[in-house]
Amino acid sequence: MATKTLGFLGGAANRARRAGLGDAVDLVVDALDRLLLRTKVAPLRATCRGASLRGYLRHRSFLAYVDSGMPNERHYQDLLLRTIHEETTFVDGGAHIGLYTVLGSRRARRVVAFEPDPYNLTALRANVARARCTNVEVRADALADRSGSASFRAFRSTIGSSLIARKAGKYHEVEVDLAALDDVLDPGDLEDLVIKLDVEGAERLALAGMRNTIRDARNLRIFVEVNPSALEAGGASAEDLLADLRATHFHCAEVDEQRSALTPLVKGWQRKTGNVLCEKSADDKDHLPD
Repeated sequence: MATKTLGFLGGAANRARRAGLGDAVDLVVDALDRLLLRTKVAPLRATCRGASLRGYLRHRSFLAYVDSGMPNERHYQDLLLRTIHEETTFVDGGAHIGLYTVLGSRRARRVVAFEPDPYNLTALRANVARARCTNVEVRADALADRSGSASFRAFRSTIGSSLIARKAGKYHEVEVDLAALDDVLDPGDLEDLVIKLDVEGAERLALAGMRNTIRDARNLRIFVEVNPSALEAGGASAEDLLADLRATHFHCAEVDEQRSALTPLVKGWQRKTGNVLCEKSADDKDHLPD
């Protein structure tokens, strides 16, 4: 089921919710999804850069966004993929259903994808297998500052799931394993490393778990989502996260989607949500992509 079907399903669901049938819609979707998950059939499909991505019923909105060309992150996507090459280890922190995992695997030496939401994880594994990504390691851990376990909020929307306790719609709590990136990567991964960090407010925890990686990596680029409301739910702010990044002495710049440019971070965070690219290189020069 591709673009037209996604649009039809979305329109039907929205009409039902406006008619006060939202709970009934959720019950039907959940019942159908349970059957699909048991049979491992992901019926919805979208395409990005020639890569086919599949998902279950609650992934409809995200897949429709992918099919629309992802207008809110085109420049981000270009930058991220341009930093990955055949010697790169790519860490996809918050892999969701595998869009960047699959695209990155076409270029990278190795990909390590983290996705603790069980619903997303099922689709992620299916997409990795379907795309025959033999260089991808899928992990069910949540990136954090330590190993262990913790309660994780899996949101119905599928895109807001997090270790951070916040109000962002319907969710259920699950116990997940935690992983500090310092305990996961091998020395060979540190020669050329790209990290995508989109963990819905838990970015500071994840960064704390990669202190040694940041120190020891020869060439390192980290793409970090800055979501002020998610950070505030965890008792931090966008400025706290930016201070963590600046403390690494990286070259840091904001990914400006409107201008398709990188803007040096000389002022405080001005946007609702956005992305920052931080880089350190072996020769200590600024190698941020044009």
